[in-house]
Amino acid sequence: MAYYVLSKEERFSTLISYLQHTRLIPLINSLAGGTFFAPDNTAFEHYEGASITRDVLLYHLLPVEYKTSGFRQGQIVESMYHRPGYLETNSTGQRLKFRKKSFIFYYVNEARIIDKDIFVNKNTTLHVINQVLEPPKLLSDLLKLNDRKLYDLIDKVKVPLWIEERPFTIFISSNYLLDKFNQVEQHYLISKSGFKDLEKLLKYDIIPQPIYLGDRIDGEKEYKTESGEVIKIKINNDQVTVNDLKVLKTDIIAANGVIHLLEDVPYSDSVVFDTRKYLIGLNATKFISLMDAYGLGSFLNNENKTILALTNDVIDEDEIPNNRKLPWLSYHILDGAWKSKDLYNNMLIKTQYYSTQLNNKPQRLVVYVDEPDSISFGPHSKVIGNEYLELSTFIAALYVSGVVHDIESSKGITLFVPVNQAFKSLGIVSRYLFHPSGHVDLQSVLRYHVTLTPLYYQDLVGNIQQAKTLANEDLLINGSNHQQVKIGSRHELNIKA
Repeated sequence: MAYYVLSKEERFSTLISYLQHTRLIPLINSLAGGTFFAPDNTAFEHYEGASITRDVLLYHLLPVEYKTSGFRQGQIVESMYHRPGYLETNSTGQRLKFRKKSFIFYYVNEARIIDKDIFVNKNTTLHVINQVLEPPKLLSDLLKLNDRKLYDLIDKVKVPLWIEERPFTIFISSNYLLDKFNQVEQHYLISKSGFKDLEKLLKYDIIPQPIYLGDRIDGEKEYKTESGEVIKIKINNDQVTVNDLKVLKTDIIAANGVIHLLEDVPYSDSVVFDTRKYLIGLNATKFISLMDAYGLGSFLNNENKTILALTNDVIDEDEIPNNRKLPWLSYHILDGAWKSKDLYNNMLIKTQYYSTQLNNKPQRLVVYVDEPDSISFGPHSKVIGNEYLELSTFIAALYVSGVVHDIESSKGITLFVPVNQAFKSLGIVSRYLFHPSGHVDLQSVLRYHVTLTPLYYQDLVGNIQQAKTLANEDLLINGSNHQQVKIGSRHELNIKA
């Protein structure tokens, strides 16, 4: 019957030629009912797609009758073109989408119906369209056209989206998924070490079945995504949301699924960024390898530590002797989780380097803050004799008295060093101490300035304490007076026993 209607009009001569060539006329005549979207000759003249095949023509046939009076905006229908394995079942037809404009113009996909509801028989209707309908592209090709950045990410981590011929739903957005993360996190995610986490993020936006929103009724439903997590779709009248994100365009039809355009990217917070992942993002993988190799890898999982990491471009493992790598690495691990805003100039922070020179107590690291955005760590080593001329008398006294040998052989000590003016203020006493007859007394004075434990300024402020000295006497330290620290005997500091 449909062939008879078509053959009566010259405008369908090209279509009839293709129907004859593909041997579809017997099938069309045998249909008890259905819908035929018939391109006219002009539509074929403007067609620039692939060759007209039997499958292309079957995509214009629906096994169910649809009159325009029954069209719903965004309605999704099945054609008679089947691609086994691509959709729900082998007998599921490739989809088309109905649209209406101003209740006057009717569309199927992008083709406008220019002559509607032509009677064929009581169960069959023919609609004339101004374009040849092209079967949907594969999801991979469609994604490449609509969201190239997302396509590249999925391709990068080899998500089996187009390796397997099965249906999917994908949510896309003009916003880039990786923009949800800072630069370090982005670098981690696109590194090979981050592929597993990136894959999880990508799979959260993929449902392993086609969800055509034009077919849904009002309500709320949860769907399990490829990541194993749940995503929520809500329909209320004409408004559709996914995880409360507005859907801007529904049902971009693919051969093996469908794409929906959202105002933003649905995002799962299941990916946790720990220290190790941040170091990878900072391009410090050599540092990580050394930490693991020397038994310090557990510190990368400790939440109450600060890691001073070197990036791959500045670290050279061969420059550090193997027997020094463990203490060197330990010196880069600080006690406490220190944010830059909490650091101040000349701050001393305990490290994980327990030095034998400090009687196995933790070595401290100096913090230098020149400006809020300019922070550096570590000893800016200076040769005391060359740069600190104000200490030259004390240094000379160490050598004259021989106490320098005591200091060189001591571990974990603190020196309280008088400046040159302090010696001058002693007057004749100073001259006596430097005379050979006064060297024994000079030794006692100098040894009294050396405590047998490391005392750091920040630990002295606010406290009154005493420490044993090389002279085997107690030295009192009073730091309780407005950030001032004074040392001496109880009598000198006016402290009662």
